[in-house]
Amino acid sequence: MKDRTGDTSSNKCVNVCTFFTFIIVVTTFGTFSILQWKEIIKLNERISRLEFGRLVTVQKRNQDKLTPSENNFNDVLYEKLMKEISEKQKDLLRKYCSNSSKICLPGATGPKGEKGSKGDPGLSGGCGSKHRIVQRDLQGLLGTQFNDVADTCCNHLAKPMLTGPAVVVVPANKGGDVILPCKPTGLPPAQITWSPAVDPKHQGRYIQTVDGLLVRSTEFTDSTTFTCQATNIFGTVNKKFNLIVTDPIKINITPSQSQLNANQKEDLTCSFSGVPPPQVKWYHVTYNGLREVITSGVTTGAQQSVLHLDSVGALSAGQYICEVANGFENKSVSSSLNVISKPVIIGGPNNHLVNIGTTLTLYCDNIANPPASVSWNFPKTGSIPPKTARINSDGSVTLFHVDAFSEGDYTCTATNSVGSTTASGRLSINVPFTVTASPHNRPLVSGESFLQLTCDSSGGGQTQFSWTKTNSPPLSGNPGKYLLVGDGLIVTSVDLATDTGVYVCNGTNGNKQGSDKVVLYKDMGQLNCSTTFNDCGVGISGACGGTCPGSCTSGNIYGYFRYTLSSLVCLAGKHAGAVNNNKVIWTVEPTTDTFEAKLSNGIQSKSFGLDIQEAVFWTQQQTGVPSPLG
Repeated sequence: MKDRTGDTSSNKCVNVCTFFTFIIVVTTFGTFSILQWKEIIKLNERISRLEFGRLVTVQKRNQDKLTPSENNFNDVLYEKLMKEISEKQKDLLRKYCSNSSKICLPGATGPKGEKGSKGDPGLSGGCGSKHRIVQRDLQGLLGTQFNDVADTCCNHLAKPMLTGPAVVVVPANKGGDVILPCKPTGLPPAQITWSPAVDPKHQGRYIQTVDGLLVRSTEFTDSTTFTCQATNIFGTVNKKFNLIVTDPIKINITPSQSQLNANQKEDLTCSFSGVPPPQVKWYHVTYNGLREVITSGVTTGAQQSVLHLDSVGALSAGQYICEVANGFENKSVSSSLNVISKPVIIGGPNNHLVNIGTTLTLYCDNIANPPASVSWNFPKTGSIPPKTARINSDGSVTLFHVDAFSEGDYTCTATNSVGSTTASGRLSINVPFTVTASPHNRPLVSGESFLQLTCDSSGGGQTQFSWTKTNSPPLSGNPGKYLLVGDGLIVTSVDLATDTGVYVCNGTNGNKQGSDKVVLYKDMGQLNCSTTFNDCGVGISGACGGTCPGSCTSGNIYGYFRYTLSSLVCLAGKHAGAVNNNKVIWTVEPTTDTFEAKLSNGIQSKSFGLDIQEAVFWTQQQTGVPSPLG
């Protein structure tokens, strides 16, 4: 039969059944979810209540007020709860706490959000109030009345963590108390176990506190590795403590001071104790304050070390230090040793090579007990100091402006009542290698058949000499004109037009070289203020000279130190500062340069363009000093 809608009665029954089935499924799922949240609420309350009870238990235990029944009852409850969590709630807690999310129980419903316009989302609803866990009266649990304690449930649950390194070394003096700190973080709060948890003699000296494991009245047998293990449902973490029970180092040395004669023996004994057993080192503080490690003559046993000093001398004196260390502390003691002996010279004159004219000091530093006096022997004057020497208050000698007379062996002697010691050093003078030619300037006289130039050297060794003329072919190419005889040069058939100029003597002793110059010039006699360089009439590489009047103050000159041949000689000589006792000498040189204008010595020169010759003043006045000719 059909109703007015056209449905049969069988179809209508099916729809009704489907509706009721949907209602049953939704109700069942909602009921299951509510039960899950209630389980979580109960779990949270039980954890909070039990942790608070454990805190009270620990406090009572530390005050020795906890009865055995209270102690066991609380531990049993905690173990039972942890087992229940592990078996029933582990997966559920991890599900809600994964990815560092927070587990929060639902609070009151927040206000509804505003309804949005059609097609637009409305504003979010407000947050509900925070859920509060209330810890009820715990009198039935521990026999103590507690006020309600409120806490929020939105805490991170996490695996336990311990700060600091995984292994810690903890030293402690024997007989004292020490805490091995182990305070993990993480939620639920971790259960802490220690290994070993009982002292070897079962005297109750290992006590677990909120800060860690307290070890009372430490003994050497307590030196071991303790492991703190922190565990909650999310994992386990360990931390090791290497407890080392120490005994403070004690140390003594005998004798603490002594005085010996030279070549005697002495044993220094260093006695020590301590736990861990210390290592021993010996040091000697020497005369100069340095601390040197002693590596020989030492015999060391379990609690004693002996330093054997054989045949002591002046350098053996000083402070001897015995140092012991075990990694936790170190201590040292010292013994002072005086040695009566003849002097030992630690810093003598030594050998020296110095340039002539140098000032230097020679020393005779010594170690002696009793103190020593110092005397000197000099190479040329014996025990009498030369005029250039000065004996200083510390026994050293200073030599001023040494020369060939200063060269030789210097010997110092240090003397005290026990004996004397000597030391020597040689002073060598380095004389610079020099070459000297003469005469440095010489006028040529027309009609001379020959003239001779000589050359000499100083500075050691046999010297070979050779001669050249500036801006001229080699002299050896004209053997009939120039004769090289030993260290000299002979010029034959003197010609004023060709033989004037600068001659150079070159010398070498195989290691060093030197040279010196002379100038042969045409003497023009008395010059006047209008005389020019051209008036001499010599060509390139020639030289001229003459005597100037003192009244030349004006005229034309071109250049500075280098002048055109049309310049006035005496005015240019004043300009260059080359007039010596009214005498001037110059050479004629080739050039490819211009001439500069310059104000010098109150005289203004002019500039000039390129030229092929120039006049250069000869200004060499002493042996071995190069002239501006280069």
